[in-house]
Amino acid sequence: MIKQCNKDNSIADFNFILQYKAIPHNVRKEFYYKLKWKSSAKSAKRIKLIEIIERYISQKIKPNWDREAIASKIGISKESYSCLKCRLLQSLREYYFNWKEVEKKLGSRNKNDVLDFTMVRVRKMIELGMMRRAKNTLFKVERLILADGKINADNIILLSEIYEHLLIYYHRQRNKLRFNIVY
Repeated sequence: MIKQCNKDNSIADFNFILQYKAIPHNVRKEFYYKLKWKSSAKSAKRIKLIEIIERYISQKIKPNWDREAIASKIGISKESYSCLKCRLLQSLREYYFNWKEVEKKLGSRNKNDVLDFTMVRVRKMIELGMMRRAKNTLFKVERLILADGKINADNIILLSEIYEHLLIYYHRQRNKLRFNIVY
């Protein structure tokens, strides 16, 4: 990855902009207009942030990304700004992958066995390409299996599948430390 951030712009903000920009422009535009029609307080803050990001992306010469100034324009604290960025990216990714409809189709299955239902959801996320979201769910499933204390053959197979997906994720991210921890 080419590092185009300077001392004024943090790496987290730079990665946020890259992740936002990775979603196609027409999908971002549709998402923006969908939020605009919602007209709720949560949507208003997201709309302002989207407008600021789109203005920043469209400029040839990039100005400094000032978190404090952006947070004050939106009318939130710095901590809320970080949370807003995270939730905006998550909802934008869900919109891009059409996750709500996919989850409804999966929801018709039996929800009694939480572990199997969660693994079905994770497999679908990975199939769609939602690996970032699937990673967090994989860790939750791992904790569920290990907290149960009953390690049987089915759980060992599930754990091996979980670790396989996590290894692939960290290998693609080139995160050698986390890769070695999972390995």
